[in-house]
Amino acid sequence: MGHLIGDKIIKKIAQVIRNSTRESDILARIGGDEFVAILFGSNKEYFKEKFQNLLKQLENEPLSVAGEKVICSFSYGIASFPEEGMDLEELIEIADERMYAFKNKVKC
Repeated sequence: MGHLIGDKIIKKIAQVIRNSTRESDILARIGGDEFVAILFGSNKEYFKEKFQNLLKQLENEPLSVAGEKVICSFSYGIASFPEEGMDLEELIEIADERMYAFKNKVKC
């Protein structure tokens, strides 16, 4: 669909995620279509449910592009501090591996 449409999709996903986070949470785009979120004071199961709800919301609210409806989506991976790692690089690596596992699972 091209870079302009890709940018609109990324902005839509970022907006949906940002609207569902708290002021204390940190959301950042780290490259391309990859984001990192640091979400304080919750457990992995809570976030799995939250992200599944966000995916449903995106499915129910397609982006309108040149008269076409485009359903936006994202993949995610979650890592917990301090249970799974003590530094940011280690946690991002764990979450990244889980994100790719999620992507592969969804494609099947």
